[in-house]
Amino acid sequence: MQRQVWCRPNEMIYAIMIGVLGREGLLEKCMDVFESLPAHNVARTVYSFTALVNAFGRNGKYETAIELLGRMKERVIPSVLTYNSVINACVRGGLDWEGLSGLFAEMRHDGVQPDIVTYNTLLSACASRLLGDEAEMVFRTMNESGVLPDITTHNLIVETFGKLGRLEKVSELLEEMATTGNMPDASSYNVLLEAHAKEGLIPKAITVFREMQGAGCTPNAATYSILLNLYGKQGRYDEARELFLDMKVSKTEPDVSTYNVLIQVFGEGGYFKEVVTLFHDMLDEKVEPNMQTYEALTVSCGKGGLHGDAKKILLHMNKRGLFRVPRPTQGSLRLMDRQCYMRKLLSLLTP
Repeated sequence: MQRQVWCRPNEMIYAIMIGVLGREGLLEKCMDVFESLPAHNVARTVYSFTALVNAFGRNGKYETAIELLGRMKERVIPSVLTYNSVINACVRGGLDWEGLSGLFAEMRHDGVQPDIVTYNTLLSACASRLLGDEAEMVFRTMNESGVLPDITTHNLIVETFGKLGRLEKVSELLEEMATTGNMPDASSYNVLLEAHAKEGLIPKAITVFREMQGAGCTPNAATYSILLNLYGKQGRYDEARELFLDMKVSKTEPDVSTYNVLIQVFGEGGYFKEVVTLFHDMLDEKVEPNMQTYEALTVSCGKGGLHGDAKKILLHMNKRGLFRVPRPTQGSLRLMDRQCYMRKLLSLLTP
């Protein structure tokens, strides 16, 4: 096979072989393949070096990955993928922050532009090690470099400062983003909103919501769903109604998750007729219900004794070919045992 030029393996084939062997933990074989390339008249470039670095890195050998990086730099310029592989291996292997920041500085000195993966990998180290000041530095550097954060970035920032009890720092960083022209999107604020909501902190969640609007970022359906759920869980139903009205006035279209939140919280609050009204509003707005919607509806109708409404809802399900017996919940089982619950629901479909 080697005698035929047209079928002679090139460096990319060898790099793939190294990658496969690395995934199996066969590091000696990886090295053997790599060292054999010159004998096959195959030049070792960034591709084979990166494959080898990644093989050792993914198997926890971050010291070897660093050594290979140094060896590589004697011959070829590393790529962003090479550095990301080394940094990720060092984060997982427990290299101290000084070592990680040194690699980051070396990367930039070599003219390799860090990307979103680089920054998120460093932020993951900050989150797991509770390094607030370091996370702030990485985020600011990212923003100044013009690399836009993604949902993973914001989750890591919120995780870091949430554990440190400093969520207000996240608001500060988002404000800095906006002032430098990198406008945060709705998902950026939603992560922070969700963190406050989990703690039941309505005033802080509303502050973030107002900051979001003040920055010119339009809330989306997920934003409103987080706040509606927060209001509902704390029994503040009037404020939930007012917020839902504001959502519609602002031309933000509710989605199925929004309606599911409302149906769930109002059902738990005993507003059974309102739950049915929400269902009809949902259909009028051309929002397609899902099984979570139907299950919450039938439970609320069962609790409220709204058997006529339950029948209409189940018939609607049946027409769509979606009928199945909803999963009994603790609430529904307080009304009837499992067998009676099933028989009752099935009987509602009988003309």
